[in-house]
Amino acid sequence: MKQFMWKVMVTGILVVTVLSSFSFPVQAAGKKKKVSSPTQHKVTICHRTGSKENPYRRITISSNALDSHRRHGDIIPAPPGGCPTRL
Repeated sequence: MKQFMWKVMVTGILVVTVLSSFSFPVQAAGKKKKVSSPTQHKVTICHRTGSKENPYRRITISSNALDSHRRHGDIIPAPPGGCPTRL
C-alpha cells in the first residue's frame, strides 16, 4: 500500500510540473489574452521614440510584435554598436 501511495504522489507531482510549464489562453472579461509561451522568440530592437534628443531606445520585444514595430520605423534588429543617437 505504501508503494502504491508513493507512486500516486510522484505521478501527481510530475503531472503538475509538466502542466505548469505550458501556457494557455486566459479568458478575462470576454476577451482572450495570450500568455507568452516558451516558444516565442525575443528580439532586441531600436524603438523609434519621436524625440529629437533621444530618437531611439533599445528594447526587447516578442517576435509577434515585429510587424507593428517595423511599420513605424524601428530598427530591427538593434545594431551591435547600439542605437543611433540622431535621425
